Amino acid sequence: MGFQGNLTLVDSAGGRNAALNVLDVNQTDGAADQTLPLEGMSRWSYNANLMYERWRISARLAWNWRERYLLTTSAANINAPVWSENYGQLDGELFVTATSNIKVGIQATNLLNSRTYLDVGGALLAPRYSWTDTDRRYALAVRAQF
Repeated sequence: MGFQGNLTLVDSAGGRNAALNVLDVNQTDGAADQTLPLEGMSRWSYNANLMYERWRISARLAWNWRERYLLTTSAANINAPVWSENYGQLDGELFVTATSNIKVGIQATNLLNSRTYLDVGGALLAPRYSWTDTDRRYALAVRAQF
């Protein structure tokens, strides 16, 4: 049995939402002068893995989580920031050693069928805009070592 984990803190600033066309009212209204974090950087994220290995069996269960983050500073023609909400995903795998050179197993991604939500708006007020279902994924795998 084993445990592996990490915790990451990123303190970023410097993103800016500026109107590309100062004659377009949608852009100038949406380009409120606000300080934004850097795109794609969650302030907090962590991973926690439980691992098991004994005899011919290897198993892993992993929880990955990241806090809300800025996807882009300007969405389409309204020039408003787009945010990805907090997201967590559970993955797992189970392998059996068939021979000293071959392992056979199954890998599963997004076991809880987590959904990604996007919000559009400023740093404080950003109502939910859309969501994406990435579904669960399963893969059969064969690992060979020579």
